[in-house]
Parts: sequence; structure tokens; C-alpha cells
Amino acid sequence: MSRIDLADPRIRRIIQAAALGLGIGLALINIHTGPLWTDGRFYWEAGERVASGGPVYVPGASADVAFKYAPWFAWMWALFTRLPEAVVAVAWTGAMVAAWAVPIRSYLRGGWQARAILFLASPPLLVAALGGNVQPAIIVMLFAGVERRWGPGAIGVAASLKLFPILLAFVYCARRQWARALTAAGVGALLWLPALADLKAYPRDLGGAFSLLLLSPVVYLLALAFGLAWTWRTSSWTAASVSVLVGATLRFIPYQVSYLLCSRPATTTTTSLNRAEMTETRARASGSSTAASTG
Repeated sequence: MSRIDLADPRIRRIIQAAALGLGIGLALINIHTGPLWTDGRFYWEAGERVASGGPVYVPGASADVAFKYAPWFAWMWALFTRLPEAVVAVAWTGAMVAAWAVPIRSYLRGGWQARAILFLASPPLLVAALGGNVQPAIIVMLFAGVERRWGPGAIGVAASLKLFPILLAFVYCARRQWARALTAAGVGALLWLPALADLKAYPRDLGGAFSLLLLSPVVYLLALAFGLAWTWRTSSWTAASVSVLVGATLRFIPYQVSYLLCSRPATTTTTSLNRAEMTETRARASGSSTAASTG
């Protein structure tokens, strides 16, 4: 049985093409009733509800259409409802598309592995951006912040919106940066605290999304344990981002593959890219020298 040679440029191009094809497929799956202002509309309705004195969470609402974030996000949208919805829709969608574009340059410069991640994660994340989903803002916040001083706050805020990004704080634990890990957990807990007053109304069903937990609790828990063990052993953002993605399969939506974009945070990307480029340059030089000596 022949071994796949990842140093072969043709194999690398095939992997990147496959990643792009899968990413486009996930993007198409991620389009529901329409590509524009779908999730953003749910946020807007939550803001209108809160602005009129109603509850943050609607009892019995399906997870497919329910507001599921920490209350502060609904309160923010209540302020937005003072403006015309069309203005907010254009501004918010534009901001999400801008956030989607932030990691692209770094990943395009990052060698074939980074490009494969980008090709897989970018198309469904773009669909989420056009729908007004907050996911691009979460990704750019984590991408830009986790290695910086304000990284724990970024993780805590992200966890108040999508919950599983809190697993990124496990990198801090693996590095014995306990204060940073506790800060991330504390910020997330503080932002979720007001939800306790309306906890009975919080949506508990998983809706129509795919759930690895429902399919096989054993596989879900083992995969999550493997990801966290990998993170603990390597203290790498790659392992942590895979753990977040596995955790998100509790209720998987295609744009969640964008968590893989957190595997190469901004402040470490330049060093990683330079190292990868130097390695590839040396490999090409070595190949040229070998060819010259045997020619």
C-alpha cells in the first residue's frame, strides 16, 4: 500500500481543493430560507421584545429560532431598535462581512495547511456573515485576542454568545496561566449571570440541527475528552479549536467549522508563517541541490 506523501505539491493541491469543495458544500447547507438577514432578524426581534418590556427568552421556543445568547446581547439589540431596521441590517451585515475578511490574509500566507483550513472554514462563515449571525465577530475576536493581554476577556465574551469557546481557556490551564483561565471563566459567568432570573424560559431542545451527542453520547464524550487531552499535552490553539468544534457538535451548524480559524491566533501567526515559509524554502533548495548533484 503506497504512502501518501504530503510533501508532494500535487497532494497538497488536492487536499486544498477538497477542503474548498467541502467548505462550499457546507456553505450551501448553511443557507436556509434565504442568505440575507436571517439570524440577524432573530436578534432584532429579541431586541424589540426587550425594548417593549418583554422577556429575553421565549418559553417553549424552538432552538432553531429562539434567542439563545446571554441577556446582554439582547439588551444591546434593544438599543439598536431605536434605529430603522434596514439601517441596522446593512450596518450589522457589513460589520460581519468585514470581520469575516480579517483572518484571510494571514491564512493565505500560511502555507498549504493554513490555506486548507481557510478554504474549509471561510465559505460557511461568509454565509453566516450575510445572514447577520454573530459568528464572524466571535471568530475575529478570538483570532485577534487569545494571545494578547485581553484574550481571557475575548474568550469570556465569546462564551457568553456561543458557550463552547470557553474550552479555549484550557490552553491557559495547560500553560499554567491560571489567572488568565479564571478570568476567562469569570467574564463568561458574569455575563451569563442575569440569565438565571429567566432560566426556566431558556430554550432546551436542540432543534433540527445535527447532534453528535444524541447520535452517540459515548463518541461525543470520547472525542471531547481526546481534544482536551491533546490540548493539555500540547497547549496548542489547534487542539483547543478542535475541542471547541467537537463541543459544538452538541448542536452542529456548518459555520461552526470556522472555530478552526482560531488554531492560528494573530499574534503567533506571523512567526508560524515565517517558520513554515522558511521550511518550505529550505525543502525546495534541498530538492534543487539534490537534483543538481544527481543531474
